[in-house]
Amino acid sequence: PKITYWAGRGRAEPLRCILAAAGVKFENVFLQSKEQMQDLVASGNLAFDQVPLVEIDGMKLVQSGPTALYLAQKYGFWPEDPKEQYTTGAIFASAADSRACLGPFPFHGDKDKVSAEAEAGNGLW
Repeated sequence: PKITYWAGRGRAEPLRCILAAAGVKFENVFLQSKEQMQDLVASGNLAFDQVPLVEIDGMKLVQSGPTALYLAQKYGFWPEDPKEQYTTGAIFASAADSRACLGPFPFHGDKDKVSAEAEAGNGLW
C-alpha cells in the first residue's frame, strides 16, 4: 500500500496505525507543496480532490473514515457483532473529533508565519 498525505500525522495517521498494527509494510508519500497537490488533483486519482489517498488492492481510497473501515475489515480488526461494531465505530469517531482541532495546525515550520497566523486571530489558537 501507499499513503499520500501532507508531511504531518493528521487524517492519515489512523490509517498508518491500522496498517502498522496489521504488520503491513507501506510507503509514505509526503506532499511538500501546493503544486504537488494540484498535480495530484489533475491526475484524476483523487475522488473529492482530497487526501489522504491510500492506494491498495488496485483501488485509490480517499475519505479517512471509510478507508479506515476498509483497512480494519481487511486486516481483521473490525468486529462481526453489531454492538461491538457500534462501540468500535464510536471510539474511532470520538478520536477523530478530538483530532479535528489540529487539522488547521501549521506544519510549514516558518516561525514568523506561525506568529503572524497566531496574531491574526483566525480561530486557530
